Amino acid sequence: MIAPRLIAIVAATECQSPALGAQLAFDIGKLAAVCAQHKVPWGLWLRDHGYSAATWRSVVSAMSHVAALGGSLGISAPVDGPAALAAERLQTHGVARIHVPQAAWTDWSQAQLGGMAKVAAAHNEDFAASALAYGADFVTLSPIWATASKVESVGLGSEALAAVAQRFARQVIALGGIDAVTAAISFQAGAVAVASMTAWRREPRQLAVAVHQTPPIAAPC
Repeated sequence: MIAPRLIAIVAATECQSPALGAQLAFDIGKLAAVCAQHKVPWGLWLRDHGYSAATWRSVVSAMSHVAALGGSLGISAPVDGPAALAAERLQTHGVARIHVPQAAWTDWSQAQLGGMAKVAAAHNEDFAASALAYGADFVTLSPIWATASKVESVGLGSEALAAVAQRFARQVIALGGIDAVTAAISFQAGAVAVASMTAWRREPRQLAVAVHQTPPIAAPC
């Protein structure tokens, strides 16, 4: 499967709630349809920083339909570490990416993930460069723009994104304040992909069109 240019972030608790799960399935279906129409590779990032590897196995088993819709799965790194992840063999359940928080990077930097991509969270240029130099396949650099979820954070801006992307081509994912407009700016700055928390639900068609119409400077991840 081609790796995603558009990553939709989902709270993992939604996957386990019958009430929230119905809306999630509807939203994922809309995203899948517009991405198929505009030939945009897409994926989900199921996010929760408190789950064990065994819990993640249960969650991703319930999301097996994502592959049939053309998407791929990523999950937050399990709290019980790389060994527990390896024991659960989550790649056989469709997991393609492990998203590692910046604070947990030391525990994961040398881990072998059995073919799953290792995506390090980075909140500044120096850490992004360090993670990419020492073990990460990709980084999510954030927040590029200010977001409602982190009102105390000042966005790094497209210039910071471009600086890292120029040093590490095909490896930087833009996160934070991503919508149809900022997605286009992110790709122009050299991002290989964008990750969205709300716009993928609020404006899936506009976001997919923006990704489609803005060819990446480098090949997609």
